Amino acid sequence: MTNQEKYREAASQALCGFQLIEEGLKTYIQTYHNTVKSYLPPEITYKHTGADVQDASLGKLVNVFSKISARDDVIVELRSLTRARDELAHSAFLGMVGTSSSEIKSHEKIAEFQEVTKKLTHLLLEIAREMTIMLLHRQPKASALP
Repeated sequence: MTNQEKYREAASQALCGFQLIEEGLKTYIQTYHNTVKSYLPPEITYKHTGADVQDASLGKLVNVFSKISARDDVIVELRSLTRARDELAHSAFLGMVGTSSSEIKSHEKIAEFQEVTKKLTHLLLEIAREMTIMLLHRQPKASALP
């Protein structure tokens, strides 16, 4: 595999990781809203849904997640990676079209992309863990107010 092929593969994996994080956050947020709604009696209005964030950016998703999750460690990591995403995407694009300035920089970027992918994988597992905890604590909808 050539260095440029390695670069493309590492960049693609990192960028796909961001997509998976976005989908994981959307699913978590939707499940959270459904869970909250299930706790409320029908007489209480709660109109938040997963559709509210369907087209949201990663930054917006992280912001919503930060309001419904107590996992400050995950939120800090998500915010850190969100800030790095645009730079990573720009760098990946330039490298994929062959405008990388040097072989050494290319090796550094591959390592950087691989590190980001590792962090994203960890975060995706943490989001899934939080989802599992939430699902284990779901209760059936209350029938009516006392």
